[in-house]
Amino acid sequence: MNYYILLSIFPQDIVYYIVQIIKQTNSKNIIYKYYQNTKKKIESIKYISNIINNVNYYKEYLNNEILTNNLTECLTIIYNSNYNREKYNNNFWIAFTDLLSKKLMVLNNHILINHKNKKNDTQYIILNNSICLWFKICVKHNIRLSLSFSKVEHYVYCFSRQIKEIKNFLKFLYPPRSVDNNNLFLNDDYSRFIIAHTIN
Repeated sequence: MNYYILLSIFPQDIVYYIVQIIKQTNSKNIIYKYYQNTKKKIESIKYISNIINNVNYYKEYLNNEILTNNLTECLTIIYNSNYNREKYNNNFWIAFTDLLSKKLMVLNNHILINHKNKKNDTQYIILNNSICLWFKICVKHNIRLSLSFSKVEHYVYCFSRQIKEIKNFLKFLYPPRSVDNNNLFLNDDYSRFIIAHTIN
């Protein structure tokens, strides 16, 4: 804002008062925006964590309860957000991406079994978008993956940043697994413990 224009209209003390109000308003807006963004990213990671930690979803309800726009919206927020590295450390992201991959594979198989893998099917679109976002999160945190392809007998280990983008799970025999630096899988219960301990 050009304050010289104000000075040509109002006395200097009035202009000073106006400037202070503008600064305070801008500061409040910045603080409020920061609060809203922080709230969204925490709520998003809790939403996804509740989905992947919940082992009681019945298959007939999987699509209706999980494959909604909320899933991709929350994953997008998680991907675009920066989390405290001390709290959300590498072990957390290994556990998070590993359980998320398993849940997405269950959804993938459910859709294939029910012949819903059509390009115009909303839930199939949401599933594949979610898989793309899962992979982007893996790349962002440089997660090491163990891949089991349908036509390969052994696991292939690689860092997510070193491979072509994974857009769906059609070529995999088992869900891609996130592994630690020793190529070891995390136990599911241990992964759930890590996630629950981190987000609470």
